[in-house]
Amino acid sequence: MSRYPGAIDCDIHPAVPGIGVLLPYMDDYWQEAFVSRGIDGLEMASYPPGAPISCRADWRPAKGRPAADPATIARQSLDVMGTALAICNPLTGGQVAVSESMGAAVCRAVNDWITNEFLDRATRTRPPLRAGADPRRAVEMMLGRRYYWPLLAACEKHGLPLGLHAGSLHRYPTTSNGWSSHYIQDMSAIRRPSRTSC
Repeated sequence: MSRYPGAIDCDIHPAVPGIGVLLPYMDDYWQEAFVSRGIDGLEMASYPPGAPISCRADWRPAKGRPAADPATIARQSLDVMGTALAICNPLTGGQVAVSESMGAAVCRAVNDWITNEFLDRATRTRPPLRAGADPRRAVEMMLGRRYYWPLLAACEKHGLPLGLHAGSLHRYPTTSNGWSSHYIQDMSAIRRPSRTSC
């Protein structure tokens, strides 16, 4: 029996092994575009997979990427912590692609891949409720803006919580004084109350 039967880890980051696993979930145009351009990943500079702080050293596989399959995630993150469920937030940079069309294709493929590989095969993982492939959802605006009102209304209508991930896509400095030098400065800037104009 789980030590924490009701506990949910709401920020597990499965890794996409490579663009190759996403190709079956893309239409012919994007398959050809990724193969002919030799694009094999869209990692974000804010979370580089090879950085020592991105994964515990003893959890890194001999080859491939960490946390790239449900069994590994269950063994390393859920079982050891006695966690009942995990909300999967894959680490792939589709949402920061310069091309909105390419970004939408990657995000759609990741959503379908995570559904097939994780959700359909592992009963302890769940997806976050995503806005789908609409590239306009991958933006950084204050939550009070009128733009988000339909999303907030839908959450209210269906009794759903709104999950927020503190952080940025790192295109702009996190403080009004520019880029911070330390993690605590990022967290302080993010958690500081901000004014919104609706």
